[in-house]
Amino acid sequence: MFRLLGGLAALVSLFLSPCANAGELEKIILLEPAPVDTWALAPFILAKSKGYYADEGLAVTFQSANGGADVAKQVGAGNADIGTALGDTPIIVRQNGVPIRGVALMGGHAVHQLILRADRHIDKLEDLKGKKLAVSSFQDTSFYVTQAIISTAHLQRSDVGIEAVGVIGSFQVTANGATDGMVGAPESGLMIEATGVKIIDTPSDEFFPGLGQAILASDDVIAKRPAMIKHFVAATLHAISDIVKNPDAETNNFVQAVPAVAPKQAMIQATLNFYAKRVYPFDSGKVGAFDPARVAKLQDFYLSQNIIRAATPVDQLFTNDLIP
Repeated sequence: MFRLLGGLAALVSLFLSPCANAGELEKIILLEPAPVDTWALAPFILAKSKGYYADEGLAVTFQSANGGADVAKQVGAGNADIGTALGDTPIIVRQNGVPIRGVALMGGHAVHQLILRADRHIDKLEDLKGKKLAVSSFQDTSFYVTQAIISTAHLQRSDVGIEAVGVIGSFQVTANGATDGMVGAPESGLMIEATGVKIIDTPSDEFFPGLGQAILASDDVIAKRPAMIKHFVAATLHAISDIVKNPDAETNNFVQAVPAVAPKQAMIQATLNFYAKRVYPFDSGKVGAFDPARVAKLQDFYLSQNIIRAATPVDQLFTNDLIP
């Protein structure tokens, strides 16, 4: 079951647009795969603190789960109104009867990076054999991305030690040398470099056609509350657009919204610049939209590598109908 991150979540839940009356807003729960102040989740905090959700008629409460797969299960079970995880997630969980699908992509490129210590001399993927990689959780999509990366080198899961040590633990064990690398969000690589360790980081979509972060909803909520989803997507994409246009200014806004992260402002600024340039932009197609061909190719890859047991009809994995 997911957990509410007490102090910070309560702080963030106070943000409302000055022009909106909280009593008139539709209350919804957003379930996230990591602590709510995780920098990769900045668009949600910014959309709330800048009043974008309130302007769309929504009062959003943030809660966190134990990784993207857990988000999907909880959203599918009706324990949250909407969630966020990798766009790959419906491919992984829908085969198990979890009735969720993507309703918007939060970037045109993969968010997960393969982050390796430079001193381990892993020059090609085949060199991962006998090495150790950290992921945040075996319930997080970083684990499935790691399996996909390994499989492209024709290695088995047993060939590489995969350790689930939490979001913070992943960069810590890589920085202290307990693992040879990790798979996770870009900010993890920046935090490792801040300790003086040189790294080599590569976007996961250079190895296979993975997707970026996505907004997820259950079939039931999509059918019964499409307007709510449209409003949520519009506000979130608005915040992402702000980051792309001026990541430095949005860093200041993020720190103002979450003062506890102020000591790490320089690193957050580097992170949001990374997302603005290398994760959020869409090279083609409508902003926020899934490319059916790419989703089909990704599912075929997961199936060919035995990461999933059965394919799901592609039109059940996402919908582009709720993107403004």
